[in-house]
Amino acid sequence: MNISQKIKNAREAKNLTQLELAKSSGVSLDSIKRYETKESNITIHNLIKIAKVLDIDLNYFANVPKLSLSLSSKMSLSQDKYVPKLENQQETLNDDMINIPFFENVRASAGSGAYNDEESTQALGLSKSFLRECFGLYSFINLSVILGQGDSM
Repeated sequence: MNISQKIKNAREAKNLTQLELAKSSGVSLDSIKRYETKESNITIHNLIKIAKVLDIDLNYFANVPKLSLSLSSKMSLSQDKYVPKLENQQETLNDDMINIPFFENVRASAGSGAYNDEESTQALGLSKSFLRECFGLYSFINLSVILGQGDSM
C-alpha cells in the first residue's frame, strides 16, 4: 500500500473528512486532496503534521519499526522542549534505521524569503528504506531535516 492510500485509510479510520484533517493538521485542503490522489509528493513536515492528527507513527507510512526519538531529560530555556542527545548520531539497533537531526525552528527560504537562526534540535529515527522510497535518498551522510517556507512555486 502506498503513502496516498495509507493517508486516506488512516483518515477514514478516524472518521475524518479531508476538510477536517486539513483544519486539524494545518495542511491545506488542496494538499490533502493531492496527497490522497498521488498528484503530489508529500513533504516530511506535512507528513509529521498529518501523522500527529491521525495519531499514527510516521513509520506506518513505510512499514518499518516504530519511530524513535533520542532525547535527554534536560529542558531548554523555554521549558517546553527537550534538548536532544545527538552523540553517536548514526548508531541505532537496527541497521535500516538512522537518526537524523530535526531542526524544528530553522526555516529555509523558498521564494518569498524567510529566515530563522534558532537551532533547537531533535533526532528523528527514520528507516533508510523509507528515505529511499519517499525521497529517493541513497546517501545518508550529513542529513538534517529543516522546514521550508515560502511560495517558490
